[in-house]
Amino acid sequence: MRVLAIEPAPDGVYSAPGVDLILVTLEKRRQPTHSAKKTSGRAWRILENEAQQRCLDHMEATGRPLGSLLDIRAGIQSGADRVTAAHVNAGLVDRPVGRGIFVLSEAEEGELAARCSSSERQRLVPLYKTPACGPYCLDDARAGWLIYLDGQLDIAEFPTLRKHLTPFRRLLIQRRECRLGRMPWWRLHWPRVEAAFKTPHLLVPQRALYPRFALAVKGAFTSVDVYHLFPKPKSPLLPGGWLAYLHSTPVHAWLAKRGKRKGDLLELYRTPVSQLPVPVTFSPETVDRLNSIGADLLRLAQEMAASTRTDMPGLSWPRRLAALGNAGSERLKALEHLQAEADRLIAKAFDLPPSTFDIFTLPKPLHSS
Repeated sequence: MRVLAIEPAPDGVYSAPGVDLILVTLEKRRQPTHSAKKTSGRAWRILENEAQQRCLDHMEATGRPLGSLLDIRAGIQSGADRVTAAHVNAGLVDRPVGRGIFVLSEAEEGELAARCSSSERQRLVPLYKTPACGPYCLDDARAGWLIYLDGQLDIAEFPTLRKHLTPFRRLLIQRRECRLGRMPWWRLHWPRVEAAFKTPHLLVPQRALYPRFALAVKGAFTSVDVYHLFPKPKSPLLPGGWLAYLHSTPVHAWLAKRGKRKGDLLELYRTPVSQLPVPVTFSPETVDRLNSIGADLLRLAQEMAASTRTDMPGLSWPRRLAALGNAGSERLKALEHLQAEADRLIAKAFDLPPSTFDIFTLPKPLHSS
């Protein structure tokens, strides 16, 4: 095998006839300081050419980090969703593999709810995971039902739920916080703050091919593979306006080049998302228009998600749309037109021509889900 080691090419394109493997030296760069706290980090520059570097450097130099405007929190971790083969082999449970512990199937939830009091049924909440999150809307494709129990409750008031969990007690006490004496055996391992899940806010999966944010209009309980984003008091945009911003081409370009990657997937964890640059100021007219566009984007996405809600579990609504041959629908064209308008407004807020972002080759989000 012939191997060639080279420095990064200015245009980000590499070719060498007759060479089987090209080793590229990636350059580290210092992230600019964004806040008075003098926080900084280090990130890999992912094959940026000079024009792309100038564009992204400008966004960072003239922007502020998203984390200063949105509070980003992790989803719920039960520590024991369902019985696994490892649990059985270790002799920790004598129930069949797949039996729900904290996370129940539709049938399991129905059977348990029938025996619960009204207050206990309120502890059974729909649980959402990555496939239901975005783009734009929270799809009604729940991953099951969660028994939501935090340490603020008196388990004696929930006898049916306690009885359900008792056969799994030997397993549950093995969780770290239980071993350290920091929580009762029947509690979710990391329940987070219940009230926050019940308010309107944004969601994003930990990994996706492209930005996939969703607005949970009535709130949502999710597993730990999803992050929750809550606008802070100084946020310039409503949640819908953030939908338009976070699905924009400038954001996609920054995440693709300066965010974290795992293969083809963007890693949309707290750190890279919180570092996303946001213009320091938006004009009042831009704020109003982005909020309006966001509301329309949400409505169109909800309509398309509802129209494709068939027997295709585990697929996002754009993939269902494509599978049904509706990728050219009028709603989709209207959605893409609105997003393009938002892109132009956001580029202008960064004092950049909209054509600036034509230098980035990015997958079409609604055609590569």
